[in-house]
Amino acid sequence: MPLLRMIRAELRKILTRGSGWAGLIISALIPLGVLGVLYWAKTQMGGGDSGLTVNNSPVSQMLALEVQTSLSWALTVRNLYVLKLILLMVTGQLVAGEWNERTLRSLLVRPVPRWSVLTAKALAVWIYAALCTLVTLVLALAPALLLLDFELEIDQVCLAFLVSWAADAAIISIGVLVSTIFPSVVGVVVGTVLFVMFEMLLRGMLKAAGFFGVTFADSMLPWMPGNALDSWQGHADGWDERALGGLAVLVAVTFALALFRFQRTDVP
Repeated sequence: MPLLRMIRAELRKILTRGSGWAGLIISALIPLGVLGVLYWAKTQMGGGDSGLTVNNSPVSQMLALEVQTSLSWALTVRNLYVLKLILLMVTGQLVAGEWNERTLRSLLVRPVPRWSVLTAKALAVWIYAALCTLVTLVLALAPALLLLDFELEIDQVCLAFLVSWAADAAIISIGVLVSTIFPSVVGVVVGTVLFVMFEMLLRGMLKAAGFFGVTFADSMLPWMPGNALDSWQGHADGWDERALGGLAVLVAVTFALALFRFQRTDVP
């Protein structure tokens, strides 16, 4: 199928660029770093007279050195800004970068629907994000089963990795939409970051309004995009169906808008 061939071609572009390899390397270093810290804590902070103590209690008794802890910390660190910025950079290179370099037109003159060009690029980055997520999960899980205490109840954390990938897909979809507005990689990264910052400011204003008794403010917060992007935290606090639903809506709406703009934009 032409779409599958286009997706493979876009994946090859990602994996032959420094940004693509940087994302995979960082995805691998995150769980190894977390595991190293936890293993050091387990072996060096032992109990008794030789171990570190707080209020006469061994630190080793305060640390839950389990597989679930390793997965949870790896998940938290991977959702910091570095990997998100790399995903945005990869997205910008595939869409806005080729637009700016005047190479996108060569794809559009082929006998394929215009929508399939943008869809192939978005799917390629989504697959790449899934690969980064899988690298982190496997490297957090496999060594931890050997080095740390085995904890059976890790299914919720593994589910959170899947939700985390969905949040990455939402960020990528926003980046694709921004790519149809600003034809440069820097514009995609800055534009998406500004969107996230504006949304955080709006959420802060709604929280403040709710504190002062504005009734509708609290009811709006669960439906905000930022709440959807943070839905992966449900493995610790309980899953919020509104956040998960909002995540699906965010991906669908932003990508639909990107397709709408791309279909009607003149590409030089």
